[in-house]
Amino acid sequence: MLGFLKRNNELVPYMVEGKVDTPTIVECFEQFSQQLAKRTYVFLDNAPVHRSHEFIGHIAQWVQRGLIIKYLPAYAPELNLIEILWRFMKYAWLPFSAYASFSCLYEAIAQILTRVGTEYTITFQSVLNMQKFMSTYLGVAGGELLIRPCPFSVRVNTRGLPGDCHRSKKA
Repeated sequence: MLGFLKRNNELVPYMVEGKVDTPTIVECFEQFSQQLAKRTYVFLDNAPVHRSHEFIGHIAQWVQRGLIIKYLPAYAPELNLIEILWRFMKYAWLPFSAYASFSCLYEAIAQILTRVGTEYTITFQSVLNMQKFMSTYLGVAGGELLIRPCPFSVRVNTRGLPGDCHRSKKA
């Protein structure tokens, strides 16, 4: 699973069965870059797939489409918005029953991903501090920022997810 998350909780998710390797990442970035209506910044951690020769070889063509790649400082997961989203999904939003089987987990994740921004949202604070950080340390001014910092608060619809995987079974 990977995705692009805007600061307004608009999510472009990609659910992949199998290995998420460099060719998979490149294909997702390729698709995402073709959907852009304005200049967009994507902030990445320093994972090997994000620094591979194959990935870096595509950056120039993505820049021509308006997709600007910036790298976060090392060991700064609090600045990576998508990592915060994954943490909320794993520890707060996924029901325990989702772990009953792979199909239940897949269904629960798919349900959450389709409702991020409506029933599942993260509200990030300190926007001005983040914009100052971006312009000072990463040289970014304007465009669409795809990360925001903590502290954060969460609004979650506590209704259970539909489907057999999520109903409590009576003995």
